[in-house]
Amino acid sequence: MSTQRVFEYHELTTITTGNEELDTRMGGGIPYPSLVIIEGSIGSGKTTLLAQFIFGALLAEKSVLLLLTEQTTVQFLNQTRNIMINLDKYYAGGALSIYSLPRVSNVLTKELAHTYVERIINHLPLWIQRFNIIAIDSLTPLARELSDDIIISLFLNFRRAASQGVIIFVTYHEDIFSSKVKNSITALSDVYLKLSTGEFGGRFVKLLHIVKIRGAPEVSESTIAFEVDPAFGIKIVPIAIAKV
Repeated sequence: MSTQRVFEYHELTTITTGNEELDTRMGGGIPYPSLVIIEGSIGSGKTTLLAQFIFGALLAEKSVLLLLTEQTTVQFLNQTRNIMINLDKYYAGGALSIYSLPRVSNVLTKELAHTYVERIINHLPLWIQRFNIIAIDSLTPLARELSDDIIISLFLNFRRAASQGVIIFVTYHEDIFSSKVKNSITALSDVYLKLSTGEFGGRFVKLLHIVKIRGAPEVSESTIAFEVDPAFGIKIVPIAIAKV
């Protein structure tokens, strides 16, 4: 008899981010299970936001697997430690597992990109039995070398894996995908977040645009402004911003 966990949307629960202000504006947190997309420009805070979500999951005693393509494990842990999201004890204790692909941005070929994608797809059935959260930061280096059909196939596998009872986070840079892929990703995702940057009242802020959160209460704001404060981590900026 199969041991796979099959979740219906009526069984959705919510995992908080560990940041009360952010949770309030997002309608309580991230639906569990779900497929979560985080899209954004360079420097818009994708990795920081993902780290906040991972921190919230770890606080809820969930097990997390993080795949890195653009930095090493040490670099990621140092980055999060510097913004008051200290994941060290979870990594040391085994609740957080991190694997860094060997400098794929420098040595990646189409053949190697296909190999990595095949490994990810083949390992998903094993990972969803071991981990509650699976995160990829970011898909951009691989996506540059893949066809639209392969990328869509990868997200279909993410969709199926999420339906088995896990949260899957995927980050990528904006404008990396064709309109065909974007339309498919939008349809497949449960949570779609877009990050950008802006200046309001002389303050340079990061903007979190909530495109959709399926299965969650109505969010109080569709666009959230925040700063990354070394002393406090993600800090919501109380600025009224019209929908962008």
